[in-house]
Amino acid sequence: VSPGAYKEEQYKEEQYKEDNTSELSSQVAEIMDIFYLINPSLNFGNKTTRASAERMIRRYGFEATKKMAEAIKEVQSRPYAPVATTPYEMEQKLAQFKIYFDREKQTGNTIG
Repeated sequence: VSPGAYKEEQYKEEQYKEDNTSELSSQVAEIMDIFYLINPSLNFGNKTTRASAERMIRRYGFEATKKMAEAIKEVQSRPYAPVATTPYEMEQKLAQFKIYFDREKQTGNTIG
């Protein structure tokens, strides 16, 4: 393999990472925007908050994470609903939200 081929391959890999990071960054920002509606003091630069959003997007996919965030935003004022005002809190309380939504389905209450 010639040195030029190695550099070209390295460049392509770096470009892919940049593109992927850029897309992930915009997806994280969109999740953060959802929480900003209920928490105007949300710090978009907080690394812990952003990392939580990234982990959920990687694990569940962007669309599923977005749907979860929107559903969580909708139930914040309901009695007995868990409260999450950041992606970090959503990630930490995911099991509680699942149980809450399952109970709501059983009682016939509609969510959203």
